[in-house]
Amino acid sequence: MKKSLVIFLHIAYWFLYLLICLLVFGSMMSNVHKGTFRIVDIFHNFLSIMAIPPSILSFYGFYFGVFRFLKFPIPIVRLCFWSIGVIFGSSLIGYGILLFIVQNFIQSPIEGHIAILLIMSILGLIHGVLASVIRGFIAWYENLKITQELSEKNFAMEMALIKSKLDPHFLFNSINNIDILIRKDPEKASDFLNKLSDIMRFMLYETKTESILLQKEWEYLEKYIALQKIRSFNPNFVQYAITGNLDNVMITPMILIPFVENAFKYGEKLKTDKAIEIRLAVENGKINFLCRNKFLPDLDVKDEFSGLGNDLINRRLALIYPEQHRLEINNDGEVYEVKLEIKYS
Repeated sequence: MKKSLVIFLHIAYWFLYLLICLLVFGSMMSNVHKGTFRIVDIFHNFLSIMAIPPSILSFYGFYFGVFRFLKFPIPIVRLCFWSIGVIFGSSLIGYGILLFIVQNFIQSPIEGHIAILLIMSILGLIHGVLASVIRGFIAWYENLKITQELSEKNFAMEMALIKSKLDPHFLFNSINNIDILIRKDPEKASDFLNKLSDIMRFMLYETKTESILLQKEWEYLEKYIALQKIRSFNPNFVQYAITGNLDNVMITPMILIPFVENAFKYGEKLKTDKAIEIRLAVENGKINFLCRNKFLPDLDVKDEFSGLGNDLINRRLALIYPEQHRLEINNDGEVYEVKLEIKYS
């Protein structure tokens, strides 16, 4: 939901509440002239003080604090503890403001103090429940919007991934290179042919799941890099490394691969050392990925990501890892660098 719409909902809520308070106050004032309401003098002095501060404090206490416990499984004890704490805390703060502003209220009977605290608590409970309902509606709307966006993007994403899988450029080059290698080194050619077979198997089967082991994604990258290195006589053309433990770390398939494909697409003609650098680190609950490639100054580098598109990649990350990733792309005219950080459970 747009931020402006959320702000409007809050403004409308408090405007309606203030209108209700004014109507109640007006009704009480009319009763004063009739002499039928004995304690109206108290309301005349501090109705707004009693009704507004605890209401605001309780509303936003529930909105920002208590609501986070309303997720399955619901921690009943913690939910009750925080709810009661927010309600009575708001009431005590409102009561303190009341005593500070209306000092002659201190001389009121003890029953009056208890009654005011009880009224403030009831108001706090009502506003707390309403705050949870509003926050729940906003969360529901946002989830509904995300689901709709995922559905809308799913077809485009699948078509883009299929296009990437069926792109014959990499396949034909690999087959030609292996064919040449068969005459020179049949054993090595057989090894590369197995790698190509594993890559095809990965793209056909592994990418159908919502998540895979990071180890499998990295193994794909290693085989892909190995097949690309056949075309270069410089063993230092590509350098890659991994640090950390990949065991039991899950990731969405085809998240890292497009960046590597893009690096080879624009760095393949540059045969200098470290033309392409790839780093993967797993530590402190985060996956840190770096892909850096040099390119010729006269080469028009675009954010194509092998047909997936820069915007599509960013959108995919935002939908799959909301507030759990950070993507940085830098291009200084000679080096194209991608830094991706993903938080994982």
